[in-house]
Amino acid sequence: ELMLVVGAVLTPRHGIETILTGHVPRLSMVALVVMGFAAVGETYSLVVVWRRMRAGLRAGARLRDNRDPIMLGLLVENGADILGVMLAFAGYGLYMLTGNALWDAGFSLAIAALLAGSSLFLINRSRSLIIGEAAPAEIEHDVIRAVRARRSVAEVRRVVTVMRGPEDIGCLIVLRWDSEWFGAKWQALANGQGRPSAPVPWVFALARAETESIKEEISVLVPAITQIDIEIT
Repeated sequence: ELMLVVGAVLTPRHGIETILTGHVPRLSMVALVVMGFAAVGETYSLVVVWRRMRAGLRAGARLRDNRDPIMLGLLVENGADILGVMLAFAGYGLYMLTGNALWDAGFSLAIAALLAGSSLFLINRSRSLIIGEAAPAEIEHDVIRAVRARRSVAEVRRVVTVMRGPEDIGCLIVLRWDSEWFGAKWQALANGQGRPSAPVPWVFALARAETESIKEEISVLVPAITQIDIEIT
């Protein structure tokens, strides 16, 4: 992000000077070769990052749902660099063809706007993770479906997820137990002559075991969820 910010600050200077003076620095062959190699290197890096991000996404997820700020930063930075080189070549090429220095100046300002927009996007994206953005809706839906499928749960009243890092999600599940399920378990113990003498501790123990089972299932279903809190209402 820092390199994009620096580029966004320095690049407009060239465009403004060209507009005011009409002077366009002449590109040497060395500069053209360096820009060409830079474009090739950035393109290769962009392809590698793109493939890794696509491979790391959950099935059916969108690219913008990716929460890894490092990979997203590389993707945006490489893309901005490649587009910036293309704009630089286009602006200088049009200047050479027409002799009008405003082409070069205009494309320089366009590059500055591109870098500024890219840096603002990444800053806002990283900030959303820091302040606790909700996890993708697909994750919350998976959690809700898994909890609702359990016979011990009568109702899932609320699921709240908070992104605490790229692979660190906190999850709160508010649910209501199914009293008939607990009753059936109690009756099964009675039929088997194994009913405990103290029903209240037995109910609490069964609820605690079921809670831990739900947490384990969610952790396996969504490994990125590292903390699970369950509230019973």
